Amino acid sequence: MGRTLRFAGVLSALLVAAGLAAAGCSSDCEDTGTCAPGASTSSSSSGGGGGGGEGGAAAAGCVPAEAEAPVGDDCGVFVSSSKGDDQAAGSKATPLATLAAAIASGKTRIYLCAESFKESVELPAGVSLYGGLECTGDWSYAKGKPSEIAGAPNSIALRISGGGEAAVADVDVTAPDATEPGASSIAVLVDTATVEIARAKLAAGKGADGAEL
Repeated sequence: MGRTLRFAGVLSALLVAAGLAAAGCSSDCEDTGTCAPGASTSSSSSGGGGGGGEGGAAAAGCVPAEAEAPVGDDCGVFVSSSKGDDQAAGSKATPLATLAAAIASGKTRIYLCAESFKESVELPAGVSLYGGLECTGDWSYAKGKPSEIAGAPNSIALRISGGGEAAVADVDVTAPDATEPGASSIAVLVDTATVEIARAKLAAGKGADGAEL
């Protein structure tokens, strides 16, 4: 659709469910009225081609949805939950297995196979996520086949914090129902950072009842 959501500020929480089920929010949520309060949309993404390599911004040819050819190994680190190994180099031929290991690598651009990653993620600002890649071949962009971050219960599925900018594209984020008394279900929380989210569905489950007195 070419539209993105842009979030900036301190503790801008998306899809926080505290006893309420939250529907998925997609790139056209402004039209359906399901965007978080204060959210705005933009017609351009911070991951646009032609930028420099600093702060998670993508150099020309490093944005999968915009590149004419599959992104190269020099663009960042590659991750596959089914084929990866956290002791590997993180290249297309030898991807890592988890986002945690990819973040620890210090790379500012992380490329995800179009599959599910069952982990809660703490992403520092300045690091961008690009999903929807077909890792059975040359890691070409698989339009309409997003990656998924499936967070653990009672945790924030994707938290992005720190001063700086980031992009999240072609990555759905799902938080399950809370299981501990008084716990919430939170899909995405943005703390201080400026983040643009494109082609993604964000879904939180139900918050748990409070503890009995």
